[in-house]
Amino acid sequence: GTGVQAWTNVNFARYKEDGLFADANLSNNNNILGLAEFALAPKDGTITKVEMLLRLRELRDAGPTDSLVAQLYFNNAPYSAVTKTWTGVDLPGGVGTDHLLTWDVTSLQSGGWTWPMFANDYTEILLTANPGSGSTKGDFGLDSVEFRITTNASNCGGPSNTILTVPLTDTFDADLLRFLRASPTQNSTITTGTA
Repeated sequence: GTGVQAWTNVNFARYKEDGLFADANLSNNNNILGLAEFALAPKDGTITKVEMLLRLRELRDAGPTDSLVAQLYFNNAPYSAVTKTWTGVDLPGGVGTDHLLTWDVTSLQSGGWTWPMFANDYTEILLTANPGSGSTKGDFGLDSVEFRITTNASNCGGPSNTILTVPLTDTFDADLLRFLRASPTQNSTITTGTA
């Protein structure tokens, strides 16, 4: 959006969670924000689930009918008329409360999701923050918008979904602490110091 329909600091919502917020001040009109740049290189496996995650903070108490509406776009056009709406009622806690809003969009892609849908800005999101009725108007801060993608790839873990190869190093002063055990069992230990 532009003018009084614009979110401020929009770049703060474009990337991973960092505590910086795009701001939708609901004291005037609907605030419209389009987001793209969800570019991923193809990964192993077939996509089995796609969820949209919005990390939101109430910067001013949302009224019960204030709302945030999300709509999925593909290649600059609405993918469907399906939207997801969260209202002030869905955001308990008041000013300063952080919310993780989740929308499972898997079923919106009837032919199944594929990796090219996350390349070259093909998948996009339109967010509209709407002031509700009444005199109380909220203010939404949007920290990040992300997609959580689940696949059927079997090469990233082992039994019971344990990740097989993740190095872990714990450095401590052996004069003050003593290593007892690790689970799973450590591959090696090295002690330096006088203990």
